[in-house]
Order: sequence, then C-alpha cells, then structure tokens
Amino acid sequence: MKNLILTLGLLLIAALGCTAPRSSGSSSSSKAATSAPTIIYGKPSFESLGRAGSIVHIQVTNTSDKTLQFVEGHMALYDKSGDLVSSQNGYCETQTLTPGGKGVVKIMVDKDSRVSRYEMTFSAQVDGEFGDTQLTAVQK
Repeated sequence: MKNLILTLGLLLIAALGCTAPRSSGSSSSSKAATSAPTIIYGKPSFESLGRAGSIVHIQVTNTSDKTLQFVEGHMALYDKSGDLVSSQNGYCETQTLTPGGKGVVKIMVDKDSRVSRYEMTFSAQVDGEFGDTQLTAVQK
C-alpha cells in the first residue's frame, strides 16, 4: 500500500511539472529564448448593432512556425486627447491556427462618440503550452 501511495504521489508531481529544489543558485530557464510568434491582422470591419454598439471583425493570419490556440484580440479605444475610453477583448472563431492559418477575431464594442482611434494587441497559447503569450502583431 505504501508503494502505491508513493507511486501515485510521484506521478502527480510529474504531471504537475514539479521538480526537486536545486542546490545551486542558478535561476536560468531550461527553455531556449525564442521570439514571440507573429500574427498579421487586417483593418477591422464594423458590424453595427444599432444603439448597442458594433461587433468588430478582424482577419488574422498566423505567420509564425508555431501553432496558436485561443487567439485573443485586445482592442483599446482612445479619444482625441489620447485618453482610454474603453478596452474590449474577443476571440478568434477558429480555435487553432496552424502556421499560415487564417481566422477572424470578433470583439463587441459599445457605441461611444468620443472614440477617435484604437490600438490592437493579440495573445494566444503557443504550441499547446499553458498560459498566454503576447504575440507580435503587424497590421497589413
């Protein structure tokens, strides 16, 4: 019974990615540093919802050699003075974008006459790894 509990504990530790503490003071990562995957996005198009606002459609293309999952678009809306009016997020309709893959991110925004410009950023899970990675985004 003790062996079974010990084995299950070790399996749980391995599944969670836990490691034994190191005796050396090294804090270097075991992963090689890589640049952020790149995504290209087109000019947003707006689908009016009347007084409620709009749904913004943004065509995206994965130009990296990595598979992207759960691509999220972040749209910050600013007034003429550069003050933030609002910020909204939305996801790509296509759950997975393989290298060269295309999809559309949809973001719902409120109608606000103060908005004079926007900024876009994108994030995604990369190659199935846990957590989001900020993507390098280039507008075409």
